[in-house]
Amino acid sequence: MPAIGDFDGDGKPDLVVTDANGNSVRVLLNRGNGAFAAASYGVGKYPNAIAVADFDGDGAIDLAAANEFDNSVSLLLNRGGGAFAAAVNYPVGSSPSSLVAGDFDGDGKADLAVVKADRNDVSVLLNQGKGALAPAVDYAVGRQPLSIVLGDFDGDGRLDLATSDGSDSAVSILLNRGKGGFAMAVQYPAGLNGVALAAGDFNGDGAPDLAVTDGFANMTNLLLNKGNGTFQAPAKFSGGGASLAAGDLNGDGRLDLAVGGPIYTLLGLGDGTFAAALALPRMPGGSVAIGDLNGDGRQDLVMGGGLTVFFNSGLSCQ
Repeated sequence: MPAIGDFDGDGKPDLVVTDANGNSVRVLLNRGNGAFAAASYGVGKYPNAIAVADFDGDGAIDLAAANEFDNSVSLLLNRGGGAFAAAVNYPVGSSPSSLVAGDFDGDGKADLAVVKADRNDVSVLLNQGKGALAPAVDYAVGRQPLSIVLGDFDGDGRLDLATSDGSDSAVSILLNRGKGGFAMAVQYPAGLNGVALAAGDFNGDGAPDLAVTDGFANMTNLLLNKGNGTFQAPAKFSGGGASLAAGDLNGDGRLDLAVGGPIYTLLGLGDGTFAAALALPRMPGGSVAIGDLNGDGRQDLVMGGGLTVFFNSGLSCQ
């Protein structure tokens, strides 16, 4: 699974991807003109997701990885120039599969939230300062949660959490009650077999909505936020897969979606609907991320697995 951040502070976005079989993460520093310099760092067993944030408050972007086979997350602090210290592992419970970083308790430090499909819960690890994390606190969600995102869903200025609950065909919303504590999860129907999840304001009303992929039915379902942290019934759009990312791919100021495995783009119309899915047959399957990697002002696509970058030509990615 890829992620994007400026790890060496040179103003160019770099890449990081998990190497599950190698029990490591690969950092690719952007040298410009589409060239990258790679280095690997050991983490726990079978890392399958990654998040980026400044965990120790030094202004440099650090890494966190979810390790499925040893039930932990690894924290790698940036030592400058895009080099990272040895991983420190924190236990979170059985089979972590997705994680996000954000300031949940309002202290200005990045915390972690990790979803665990085998446990049907989310672990929240609050930052104690200098990149040290407190023991995990667990919150129940629906059955087989596979993906997690964050957003201020109820507009109170605090970051909330949402998970895609595959076995319940639903999403769970956990509203932040302050000081890093979360209310009991509330579920909303999201269509069959929800896998990947993305948050963004797809209808321009200022409230973050939720998009959920349904890989089995080849659909992506959109749940519009009513403005108070509750959600409308899902609207269905053709084109689904195992991963999802939101960004403005065609530069019209509206959020679009990139769906991975197989690969589709759904261009947002700005009113909570999408144009017909565009299949990109030359792209390989895998996890997807969006960012401007060559500094031309256009959002590019990054595919996990073999870690392939497709640069945006202005009309498409190539």
